[in-house]
Amino acid sequence: MQPYSEWESFSEEMRPILESFVLEFKAISVNRLAVRYINRIIVPQGVDLEAYLNLSPRRPADVSADLQGYFMQLVLAQKDLGPEYTAIVNSGLEAAPDPNAMAVLLDIDVFCTKQTPMDLAAAWTVLYQLRERKNEIFEAAITDEVRRMIE
Repeated sequence: MQPYSEWESFSEEMRPILESFVLEFKAISVNRLAVRYINRIIVPQGVDLEAYLNLSPRRPADVSADLQGYFMQLVLAQKDLGPEYTAIVNSGLEAAPDPNAMAVLLDIDVFCTKQTPMDLAAAWTVLYQLRERKNEIFEAAITDEVRRMIE
């Protein structure tokens, strides 16, 4: 939610909170680590979404109706990171703040479900790795048009 903070400041704020949680509840293992970013991209009403996203629904060529909504989910194994790593990418439309616009959601959840003994240093290493993969997926999913909009 706005105002957005950088990963560095967010992770520095979270580090002592996570440490307190582990100590207070005597956590001995972790079975899921994840990073999730939900992006809202405002685009003009009626545009071809392929101008903004490299993943989007396609209407059949002979259907001329305006797009009023969609929801799409991709579940992507991240085998190069390990068999327990997955990315879920959701995309869809939600109500836009302006009737002449569309609000496109790009929701990226990257996670590891390997049950391991609690080790804060190792957990942070995995979280940084997950964040890097989330960034790679985001960059692959958007076009230069979105990059210009968010600069």
